[in-house]
Formats: sequence, C-alpha cells, structure tokens
Amino acid sequence: ISARFGDNICSKSKETKWFKDKTCVELMDDFEIKEISKSYDFRFPVQDIYKIEDKRIVVGRIESGNVSINDELLFLPSNEKVKIQSFENWPKSKKKYSAGECIAMTLAEQIFVDKGNLACHPDKPPKLMHTFECNLFWLSEKPLQQKQKFQMKINTGEYQITVEKIMSVFDTNNLKKKNDVLKVKKNEICELTLHSAQLIPMDDFTYNQKTGRFCLLSEKEIVAGGIVNVQNFPNQIKNKTQIEENIIPENFSVKEVDRISKLNHRPGIIWLTGLSGSGKTTIAREVEKKLFIKSYNVFVLDGDNLRLGLNKGLKFSPEDRTENIRRTGEVAKLFTQAGFIVVVSLISPYKSERKKARDLRPEVFKEIFVKASLNECIKRDAKGLYSKVKKGKIKNFTGFDSPYEEPEKPDLILDTEKESIDESVSNLTNFIIKNFEIT
Repeated sequence: ISARFGDNICSKSKETKWFKDKTCVELMDDFEIKEISKSYDFRFPVQDIYKIEDKRIVVGRIESGNVSINDELLFLPSNEKVKIQSFENWPKSKKKYSAGECIAMTLAEQIFVDKGNLACHPDKPPKLMHTFECNLFWLSEKPLQQKQKFQMKINTGEYQITVEKIMSVFDTNNLKKKNDVLKVKKNEICELTLHSAQLIPMDDFTYNQKTGRFCLLSEKEIVAGGIVNVQNFPNQIKNKTQIEENIIPENFSVKEVDRISKLNHRPGIIWLTGLSGSGKTTIAREVEKKLFIKSYNVFVLDGDNLRLGLNKGLKFSPEDRTENIRRTGEVAKLFTQAGFIVVVSLISPYKSERKKARDLRPEVFKEIFVKASLNECIKRDAKGLYSKVKKGKIKNFTGFDSPYEEPEKPDLILDTEKESIDESVSNLTNFIIKNFEIT
C-alpha cells in the first residue's frame, strides 16, 4: 500500500497488478471482533442502582461469563458476598444470562452496592489492585510526566490515579524501548506504573480484554487509553473468614511499659529497605553488634534467614512477597512488645506493604532507605545472584523483571555509593540512639 498515493487503500492500484488480495477498506469491512466466550469467568460491572417501591435493583451489562438465579456473587472492592434473588428484566425474565446481555437483578440481602463495583463469582475473582503496570497510548498535546494525577475510567468505575513511574517509551521508528524517559509526547506508546489510593478491581488484559482496559481523563478530556498488566504487583483481595471473626486477643500481666522501665531504651522497628546488594544485611549486622555492646535489647530479622523457616515455602510472586512482608512485620511487632529494638533487613519492594508494616506500630517504626543504584548492586553481586539473573536462572528478581518502589519520605537515607559501610553503620547507630534511648 501507499499512504501517500492511496494505492490499495480504497481501490486496487494499477501499479500492483500482481496483488490479488483485498484493499484496506475491504479488509476493515470484513473484520470481525472475536466474541468473549461465555465460558470465561463472570464479570458484571455495576452501571446503576434503581429503587422501585421496596426493591433495590442492580443493573448493568455482563462483560463475560454466565450467571443464574441463586448464584452467589462477590462484589468488589467491598468484598461483600450475596446471592441473586431474582432477575427483573422486561418484558420477561430468564433464569440464566450470558456475556453481552444487560440485566437487572435483586439481591437476597441488603448490602451496600454502588456504581463502579464489579461483581463476580467468589471462586474466580479478578485482581484487586492499588498499584499496577500498563501499556498506554498518549493522546494529549501536553506531555505526560511522572507524579501527574488523572481520573481513570475502567469498566463503570472512576478512580483518581497517580503516574508513579514512566518505565519506557516505544520508539515508533524501530519499535525499540527507550528507558530513563522523563516525558511522553503525543501519539507515543509507553509502559507506566500507576497508583490509586482506592482499590481497583481489574483483570490482566491478556486474560480478559473487557475488564483489562481503561482510559485516562484530565479536566473531563480523554488524554490516553491503556491496557492493564497486573503481573508485577500484589493482588490485594482479602477473603473474610469466620476464624478471624471468632478470635479474641488475650491481655497479659506484664505490660510493655514494665519492660521498658527495666531497659535504657524504648522498643523500635528499624526497617531497612533497598535492592539486593545495597548493603542492608551488612549494616544491620554491624549495628546490632554496636547496640548490643551498649546493652540494648536488639535483634536482626534478615529476609534470607526468615525464608529458611518462618517464610519457608513462599516464592517470589507479588502475592508471596506481600505475605513475606506481612509475616515479618507481625514478628517485628511481637519483638517490640517484648521491649526489643528490631532491625529488619528486607528488600520489601512495595510501598503499600511497607506502609502496612508501619501501621502495625507507627509510633516506633522507622523506614531506612539503603540507597544504591542497580548498576552498583550488579557490580558488587556478593551473593552471585545478579550473575544468575543474567543467565536466566532466576526469575522475578527485584530491579530486573520485578519492580522496586523507592521510599518517598524515608526517616533516614543511607547512600552506600557515597559513604562507606562504617559511615552508614555509624549514622544508623546514632540515629537509633537519638530516637530510642531513654535519657
């Protein structure tokens, strides 16, 4: 074809008599959109709630799958479960509906359901995400930059999102990726990390195209369209269980304040985060030694050691990393209740999970960013892990095919590229003494 002269666009060209196939327009006319199989998992974005007499009717369009009367549904992000009582479709209701059909239904119990919620069957839910990656096509004249905020529309929901990171931009001339890009220009395709304070129900685009695509708006104008990649960040969905509801915590006679009175310091969680090879464990080990000599109750929780016992069996998927951080945070909390200063050495790549760890004991939690660039960590490679990553022997390695989110406002930064280990150890030791010693 020739875009300049119109050859084979609308009509066949005399210049290519050897070409016997259809023109571009004919091919577009013949194009058929593949229907999403009715055997896909059920997805029902709530379009609206109607109140007619004493009924609350939930309406919307089934994007995939099937649903029947008496089916149990899970509504996200509220995580509420309820059965379908009836369908209210006009002029006549059926007992079963499938992908592409619009339905109106009443629920067996009165739970809070709102426009933008996504209903599914409980055993096959979508992902529930704060942070996710995407491929985006930028449409605005104004360039896209990191930390910009937009309104995101996905399914029938609307959310406020922030551009956490521009990972790469595709060069349209050769389709190669350009990294370390600060701006995305009009008509460029890019890979981004987006973050929402609200949990967003979504599917990976490769799994379900209907519930894995979105658009971004700025001042009510569409500025981008994108598709979702949920592989590299943890699924935040939580299943409520009867066990959790029936647990009642016990109170003991020896209080934390009694333990503190016998020591010369308050308890604390010193959470060291950074890339593998940044120096976390080396610094933690030396700081522990110095504080122990000063008669502090101090203990190091190291990520590798924990994976040999408490966290044994957890792999390196986003969900397993999340559980690894959660368990470590809970153990650190128990140590502080016993009066210890706990030094945690853990990559802990996700900001949302580090925040959850902080929220366990916010008054004694200190986030320490052990800073070193990926290139510097590769040079050090004390454990030989980066060498294995380059040979393809390790997957889901932080900094390569798994993301690391740097702290935005850490309590202390130890830049191990600019300062020696002894300096970092001294700086952290003095920081702990200043913040936790009782004078």
